[in-house]
Amino acid sequence: MNPIEKHFHDKQPLLIYFVRHGQAESGEVDDPAGPALTKLGRIQCKAISKRLADEKFNMIYCSTLKRALETAKTIREHHESTPFFITPDLREVMSCHFTGTEASEKKEMAKHIAEERQTIDRFIAQIKADHKPGEKILMVCHGNIIRTMMPLFGGREPGKSVLMDIYNTGLSVLDVWRSGEAVLKMMNCVKHLSDDQTS
Repeated sequence: MNPIEKHFHDKQPLLIYFVRHGQAESGEVDDPAGPALTKLGRIQCKAISKRLADEKFNMIYCSTLKRALETAKTIREHHESTPFFITPDLREVMSCHFTGTEASEKKEMAKHIAEERQTIDRFIAQIKADHKPGEKILMVCHGNIIRTMMPLFGGREPGKSVLMDIYNTGLSVLDVWRSGEAVLKMMNCVKHLSDDQTS
């Protein structure tokens, strides 16, 4: 990369699009991959897929859970040539990471929470190492992990950040700068859904 190109790239952030999965079936399911999407969830996925159809992504990441996979596969109908990586690192996490509350005093629960945080920190470090300024990536995952990751990308603790709702197929966009700062450009946007499609 010549000096002019390097200067241009250094002036651009890594752009991360976060999409929460479509509405999923409620209740307990006998499947480690979790519940599938509802009829409304599939409608929501079609809507976000259409909204993102003209975007150019360098990579699409997705949780291994069924509701996120179904959502990502619908989006990928417009991005068949985009590299697609399914990872357990994007599975749902406990809410205590961003609420700052203790989920349990039990030793096993505390261990589980610490392991989730280690996984998230490692994943964020890998994303920063693997992607260059100016690239655009998409992460299709879950509400709690999105709320947890967004402040961490900017070096801030989730429990000290503003807590926001994330609706099904809500779109959030984050600029991540080489300096370590992150700027939230869009949060939980559902303009692709009608009022009766929002959940």
